[in-house]
Amino acid sequence: MKSEITESGFEVEKAIAVEGCIWFTPHLQEKWEDDASRERLLDIVRMTETEPEMMGMSPHFLVVARKK
Repeated sequence: MKSEITESGFEVEKAIAVEGCIWFTPHLQEKWEDDASRERLLDIVRMTETEPEMMGMSPHFLVVARKK
């Protein structure tokens, strides 16, 4: 993904996993409705959202780039 953006004349500043690795959490909806559980899930996402090794676990990505 980054190489395609670079080849198009952009400089990648950041790539972020949008859903990260929590999308397959068992009973996600129930855990999301609980404030403490939601915060734990969001902490996990924040810790892993820019880790290249974890990017493949997210079904959606966001790339921030600037035209060279």
